[in-house]
Amino acid sequence: MSDAKRDASQFCMYYSLVGTLFMLWVGVMISKQPFYMKGLEDVDRCRSNAFGAMWMFVFTFVSSVAYLWYDSNRHRRAAVEYMLNRAVSSSRLADDARRDHEEDTPFFDDGHEGATTEDGDVIDSTQIEPGCW
Repeated sequence: MSDAKRDASQFCMYYSLVGTLFMLWVGVMISKQPFYMKGLEDVDRCRSNAFGAMWMFVFTFVSSVAYLWYDSNRHRRAAVEYMLNRAVSSSRLADDARRDHEEDTPFFDDGHEGATTEDGDVIDSTQIEPGCW
């Protein structure tokens, strides 16, 4: 849908640029040489209408350019936001993985690191009496 809006905005931009130039020419012609245009009853009113239409074309041109600028920057902002969110989520994943690894790692007393029974069970060094080992 964004492509259709961008295409419509580009069309309006070019159309309003041509309309602005044409209405400027009509307004100047009515102001400077009204005798070349037959059928004008009120020259001041016609000149005012021509310049009023020109300003409407200028407004449409500016609006179209503003939308095209916004649309081009929106994609950049979305890309930057995606990259920032991805960086934050990957650092959170790394933190979670480190935390999970620390929780899964069994704690052994320094004196009996890795001590197990014949069955493979880990020996709790706090229950061993001194001199019995």
